[in-house]
Amino acid sequence: MYAPPIAPSIEVTIGRETRLYHAFITTAPPRLDAPATVTLHTGPLSDVSGIAANPISLSNRADASTRLVLVDGTELAWQRAR
Repeated sequence: MYAPPIAPSIEVTIGRETRLYHAFITTAPPRLDAPATVTLHTGPLSDVSGIAANPISLSNRADASTRLVLVDGTELAWQRAR
């Protein structure tokens, strides 16, 4: 049985084309992104996590470089595999 991912999502319609994007925080470099992935913000994990949700408790990774990205729903499986 297919269980949809539990991730915030946004539906974007431009003209007659509608796409569903899922939001994620990632430490992966942009070279691993799917072609339709959009980076919304880049910064330390402590800053980016505060934008996406309630700030999380961080230990030694607070300064890690992270990105808030939108991944096209049709490329989500491909993105996760990379």
